[in-house]
Amino acid sequence: MAVSALSGQKSGREKPTESSAITACTHRSSEKVRDHTEEVRDYTEEVRNHTQAVQDYTEEVRDRTEEERDHVEEVREYTEEEGDHVEEVRDNTEEVRVHVGEVRDHTEEERDDVGEVRDHVEEV
Repeated sequence: MAVSALSGQKSGREKPTESSAITACTHRSSEKVRDHTEEVRDYTEEVRNHTQAVQDYTEEVRDRTEEERDHVEEVREYTEEEGDHVEEVRDNTEEVRVHVGEVRDHTEEERDDVGEVRDHVEEV
């Protein structure tokens, strides 16, 4: 009986030893590490998905920006063409003004001639 009391046996149950306590602690630690590793994997996957979404959005923004740049260039070219057209219209308008002035002068000369003819007819 003295041996069994020293060995820690009592009514059929064995007292936990240092080795079994270390094993239990190691097992719990391993479970915690596995759980944490799984959480890190899940979070890493979320970060990858978010990163991909950001990259996709960035690419969309680049594409839209390029389209807008192209549109701005088209508008710039159109504006330049319209500016040229406006300049042509100004030049043509000035030519028309000069021509209208010439026609007025000619009309005035014709009126003077008609007046002279009337005067001459009245004299005769």
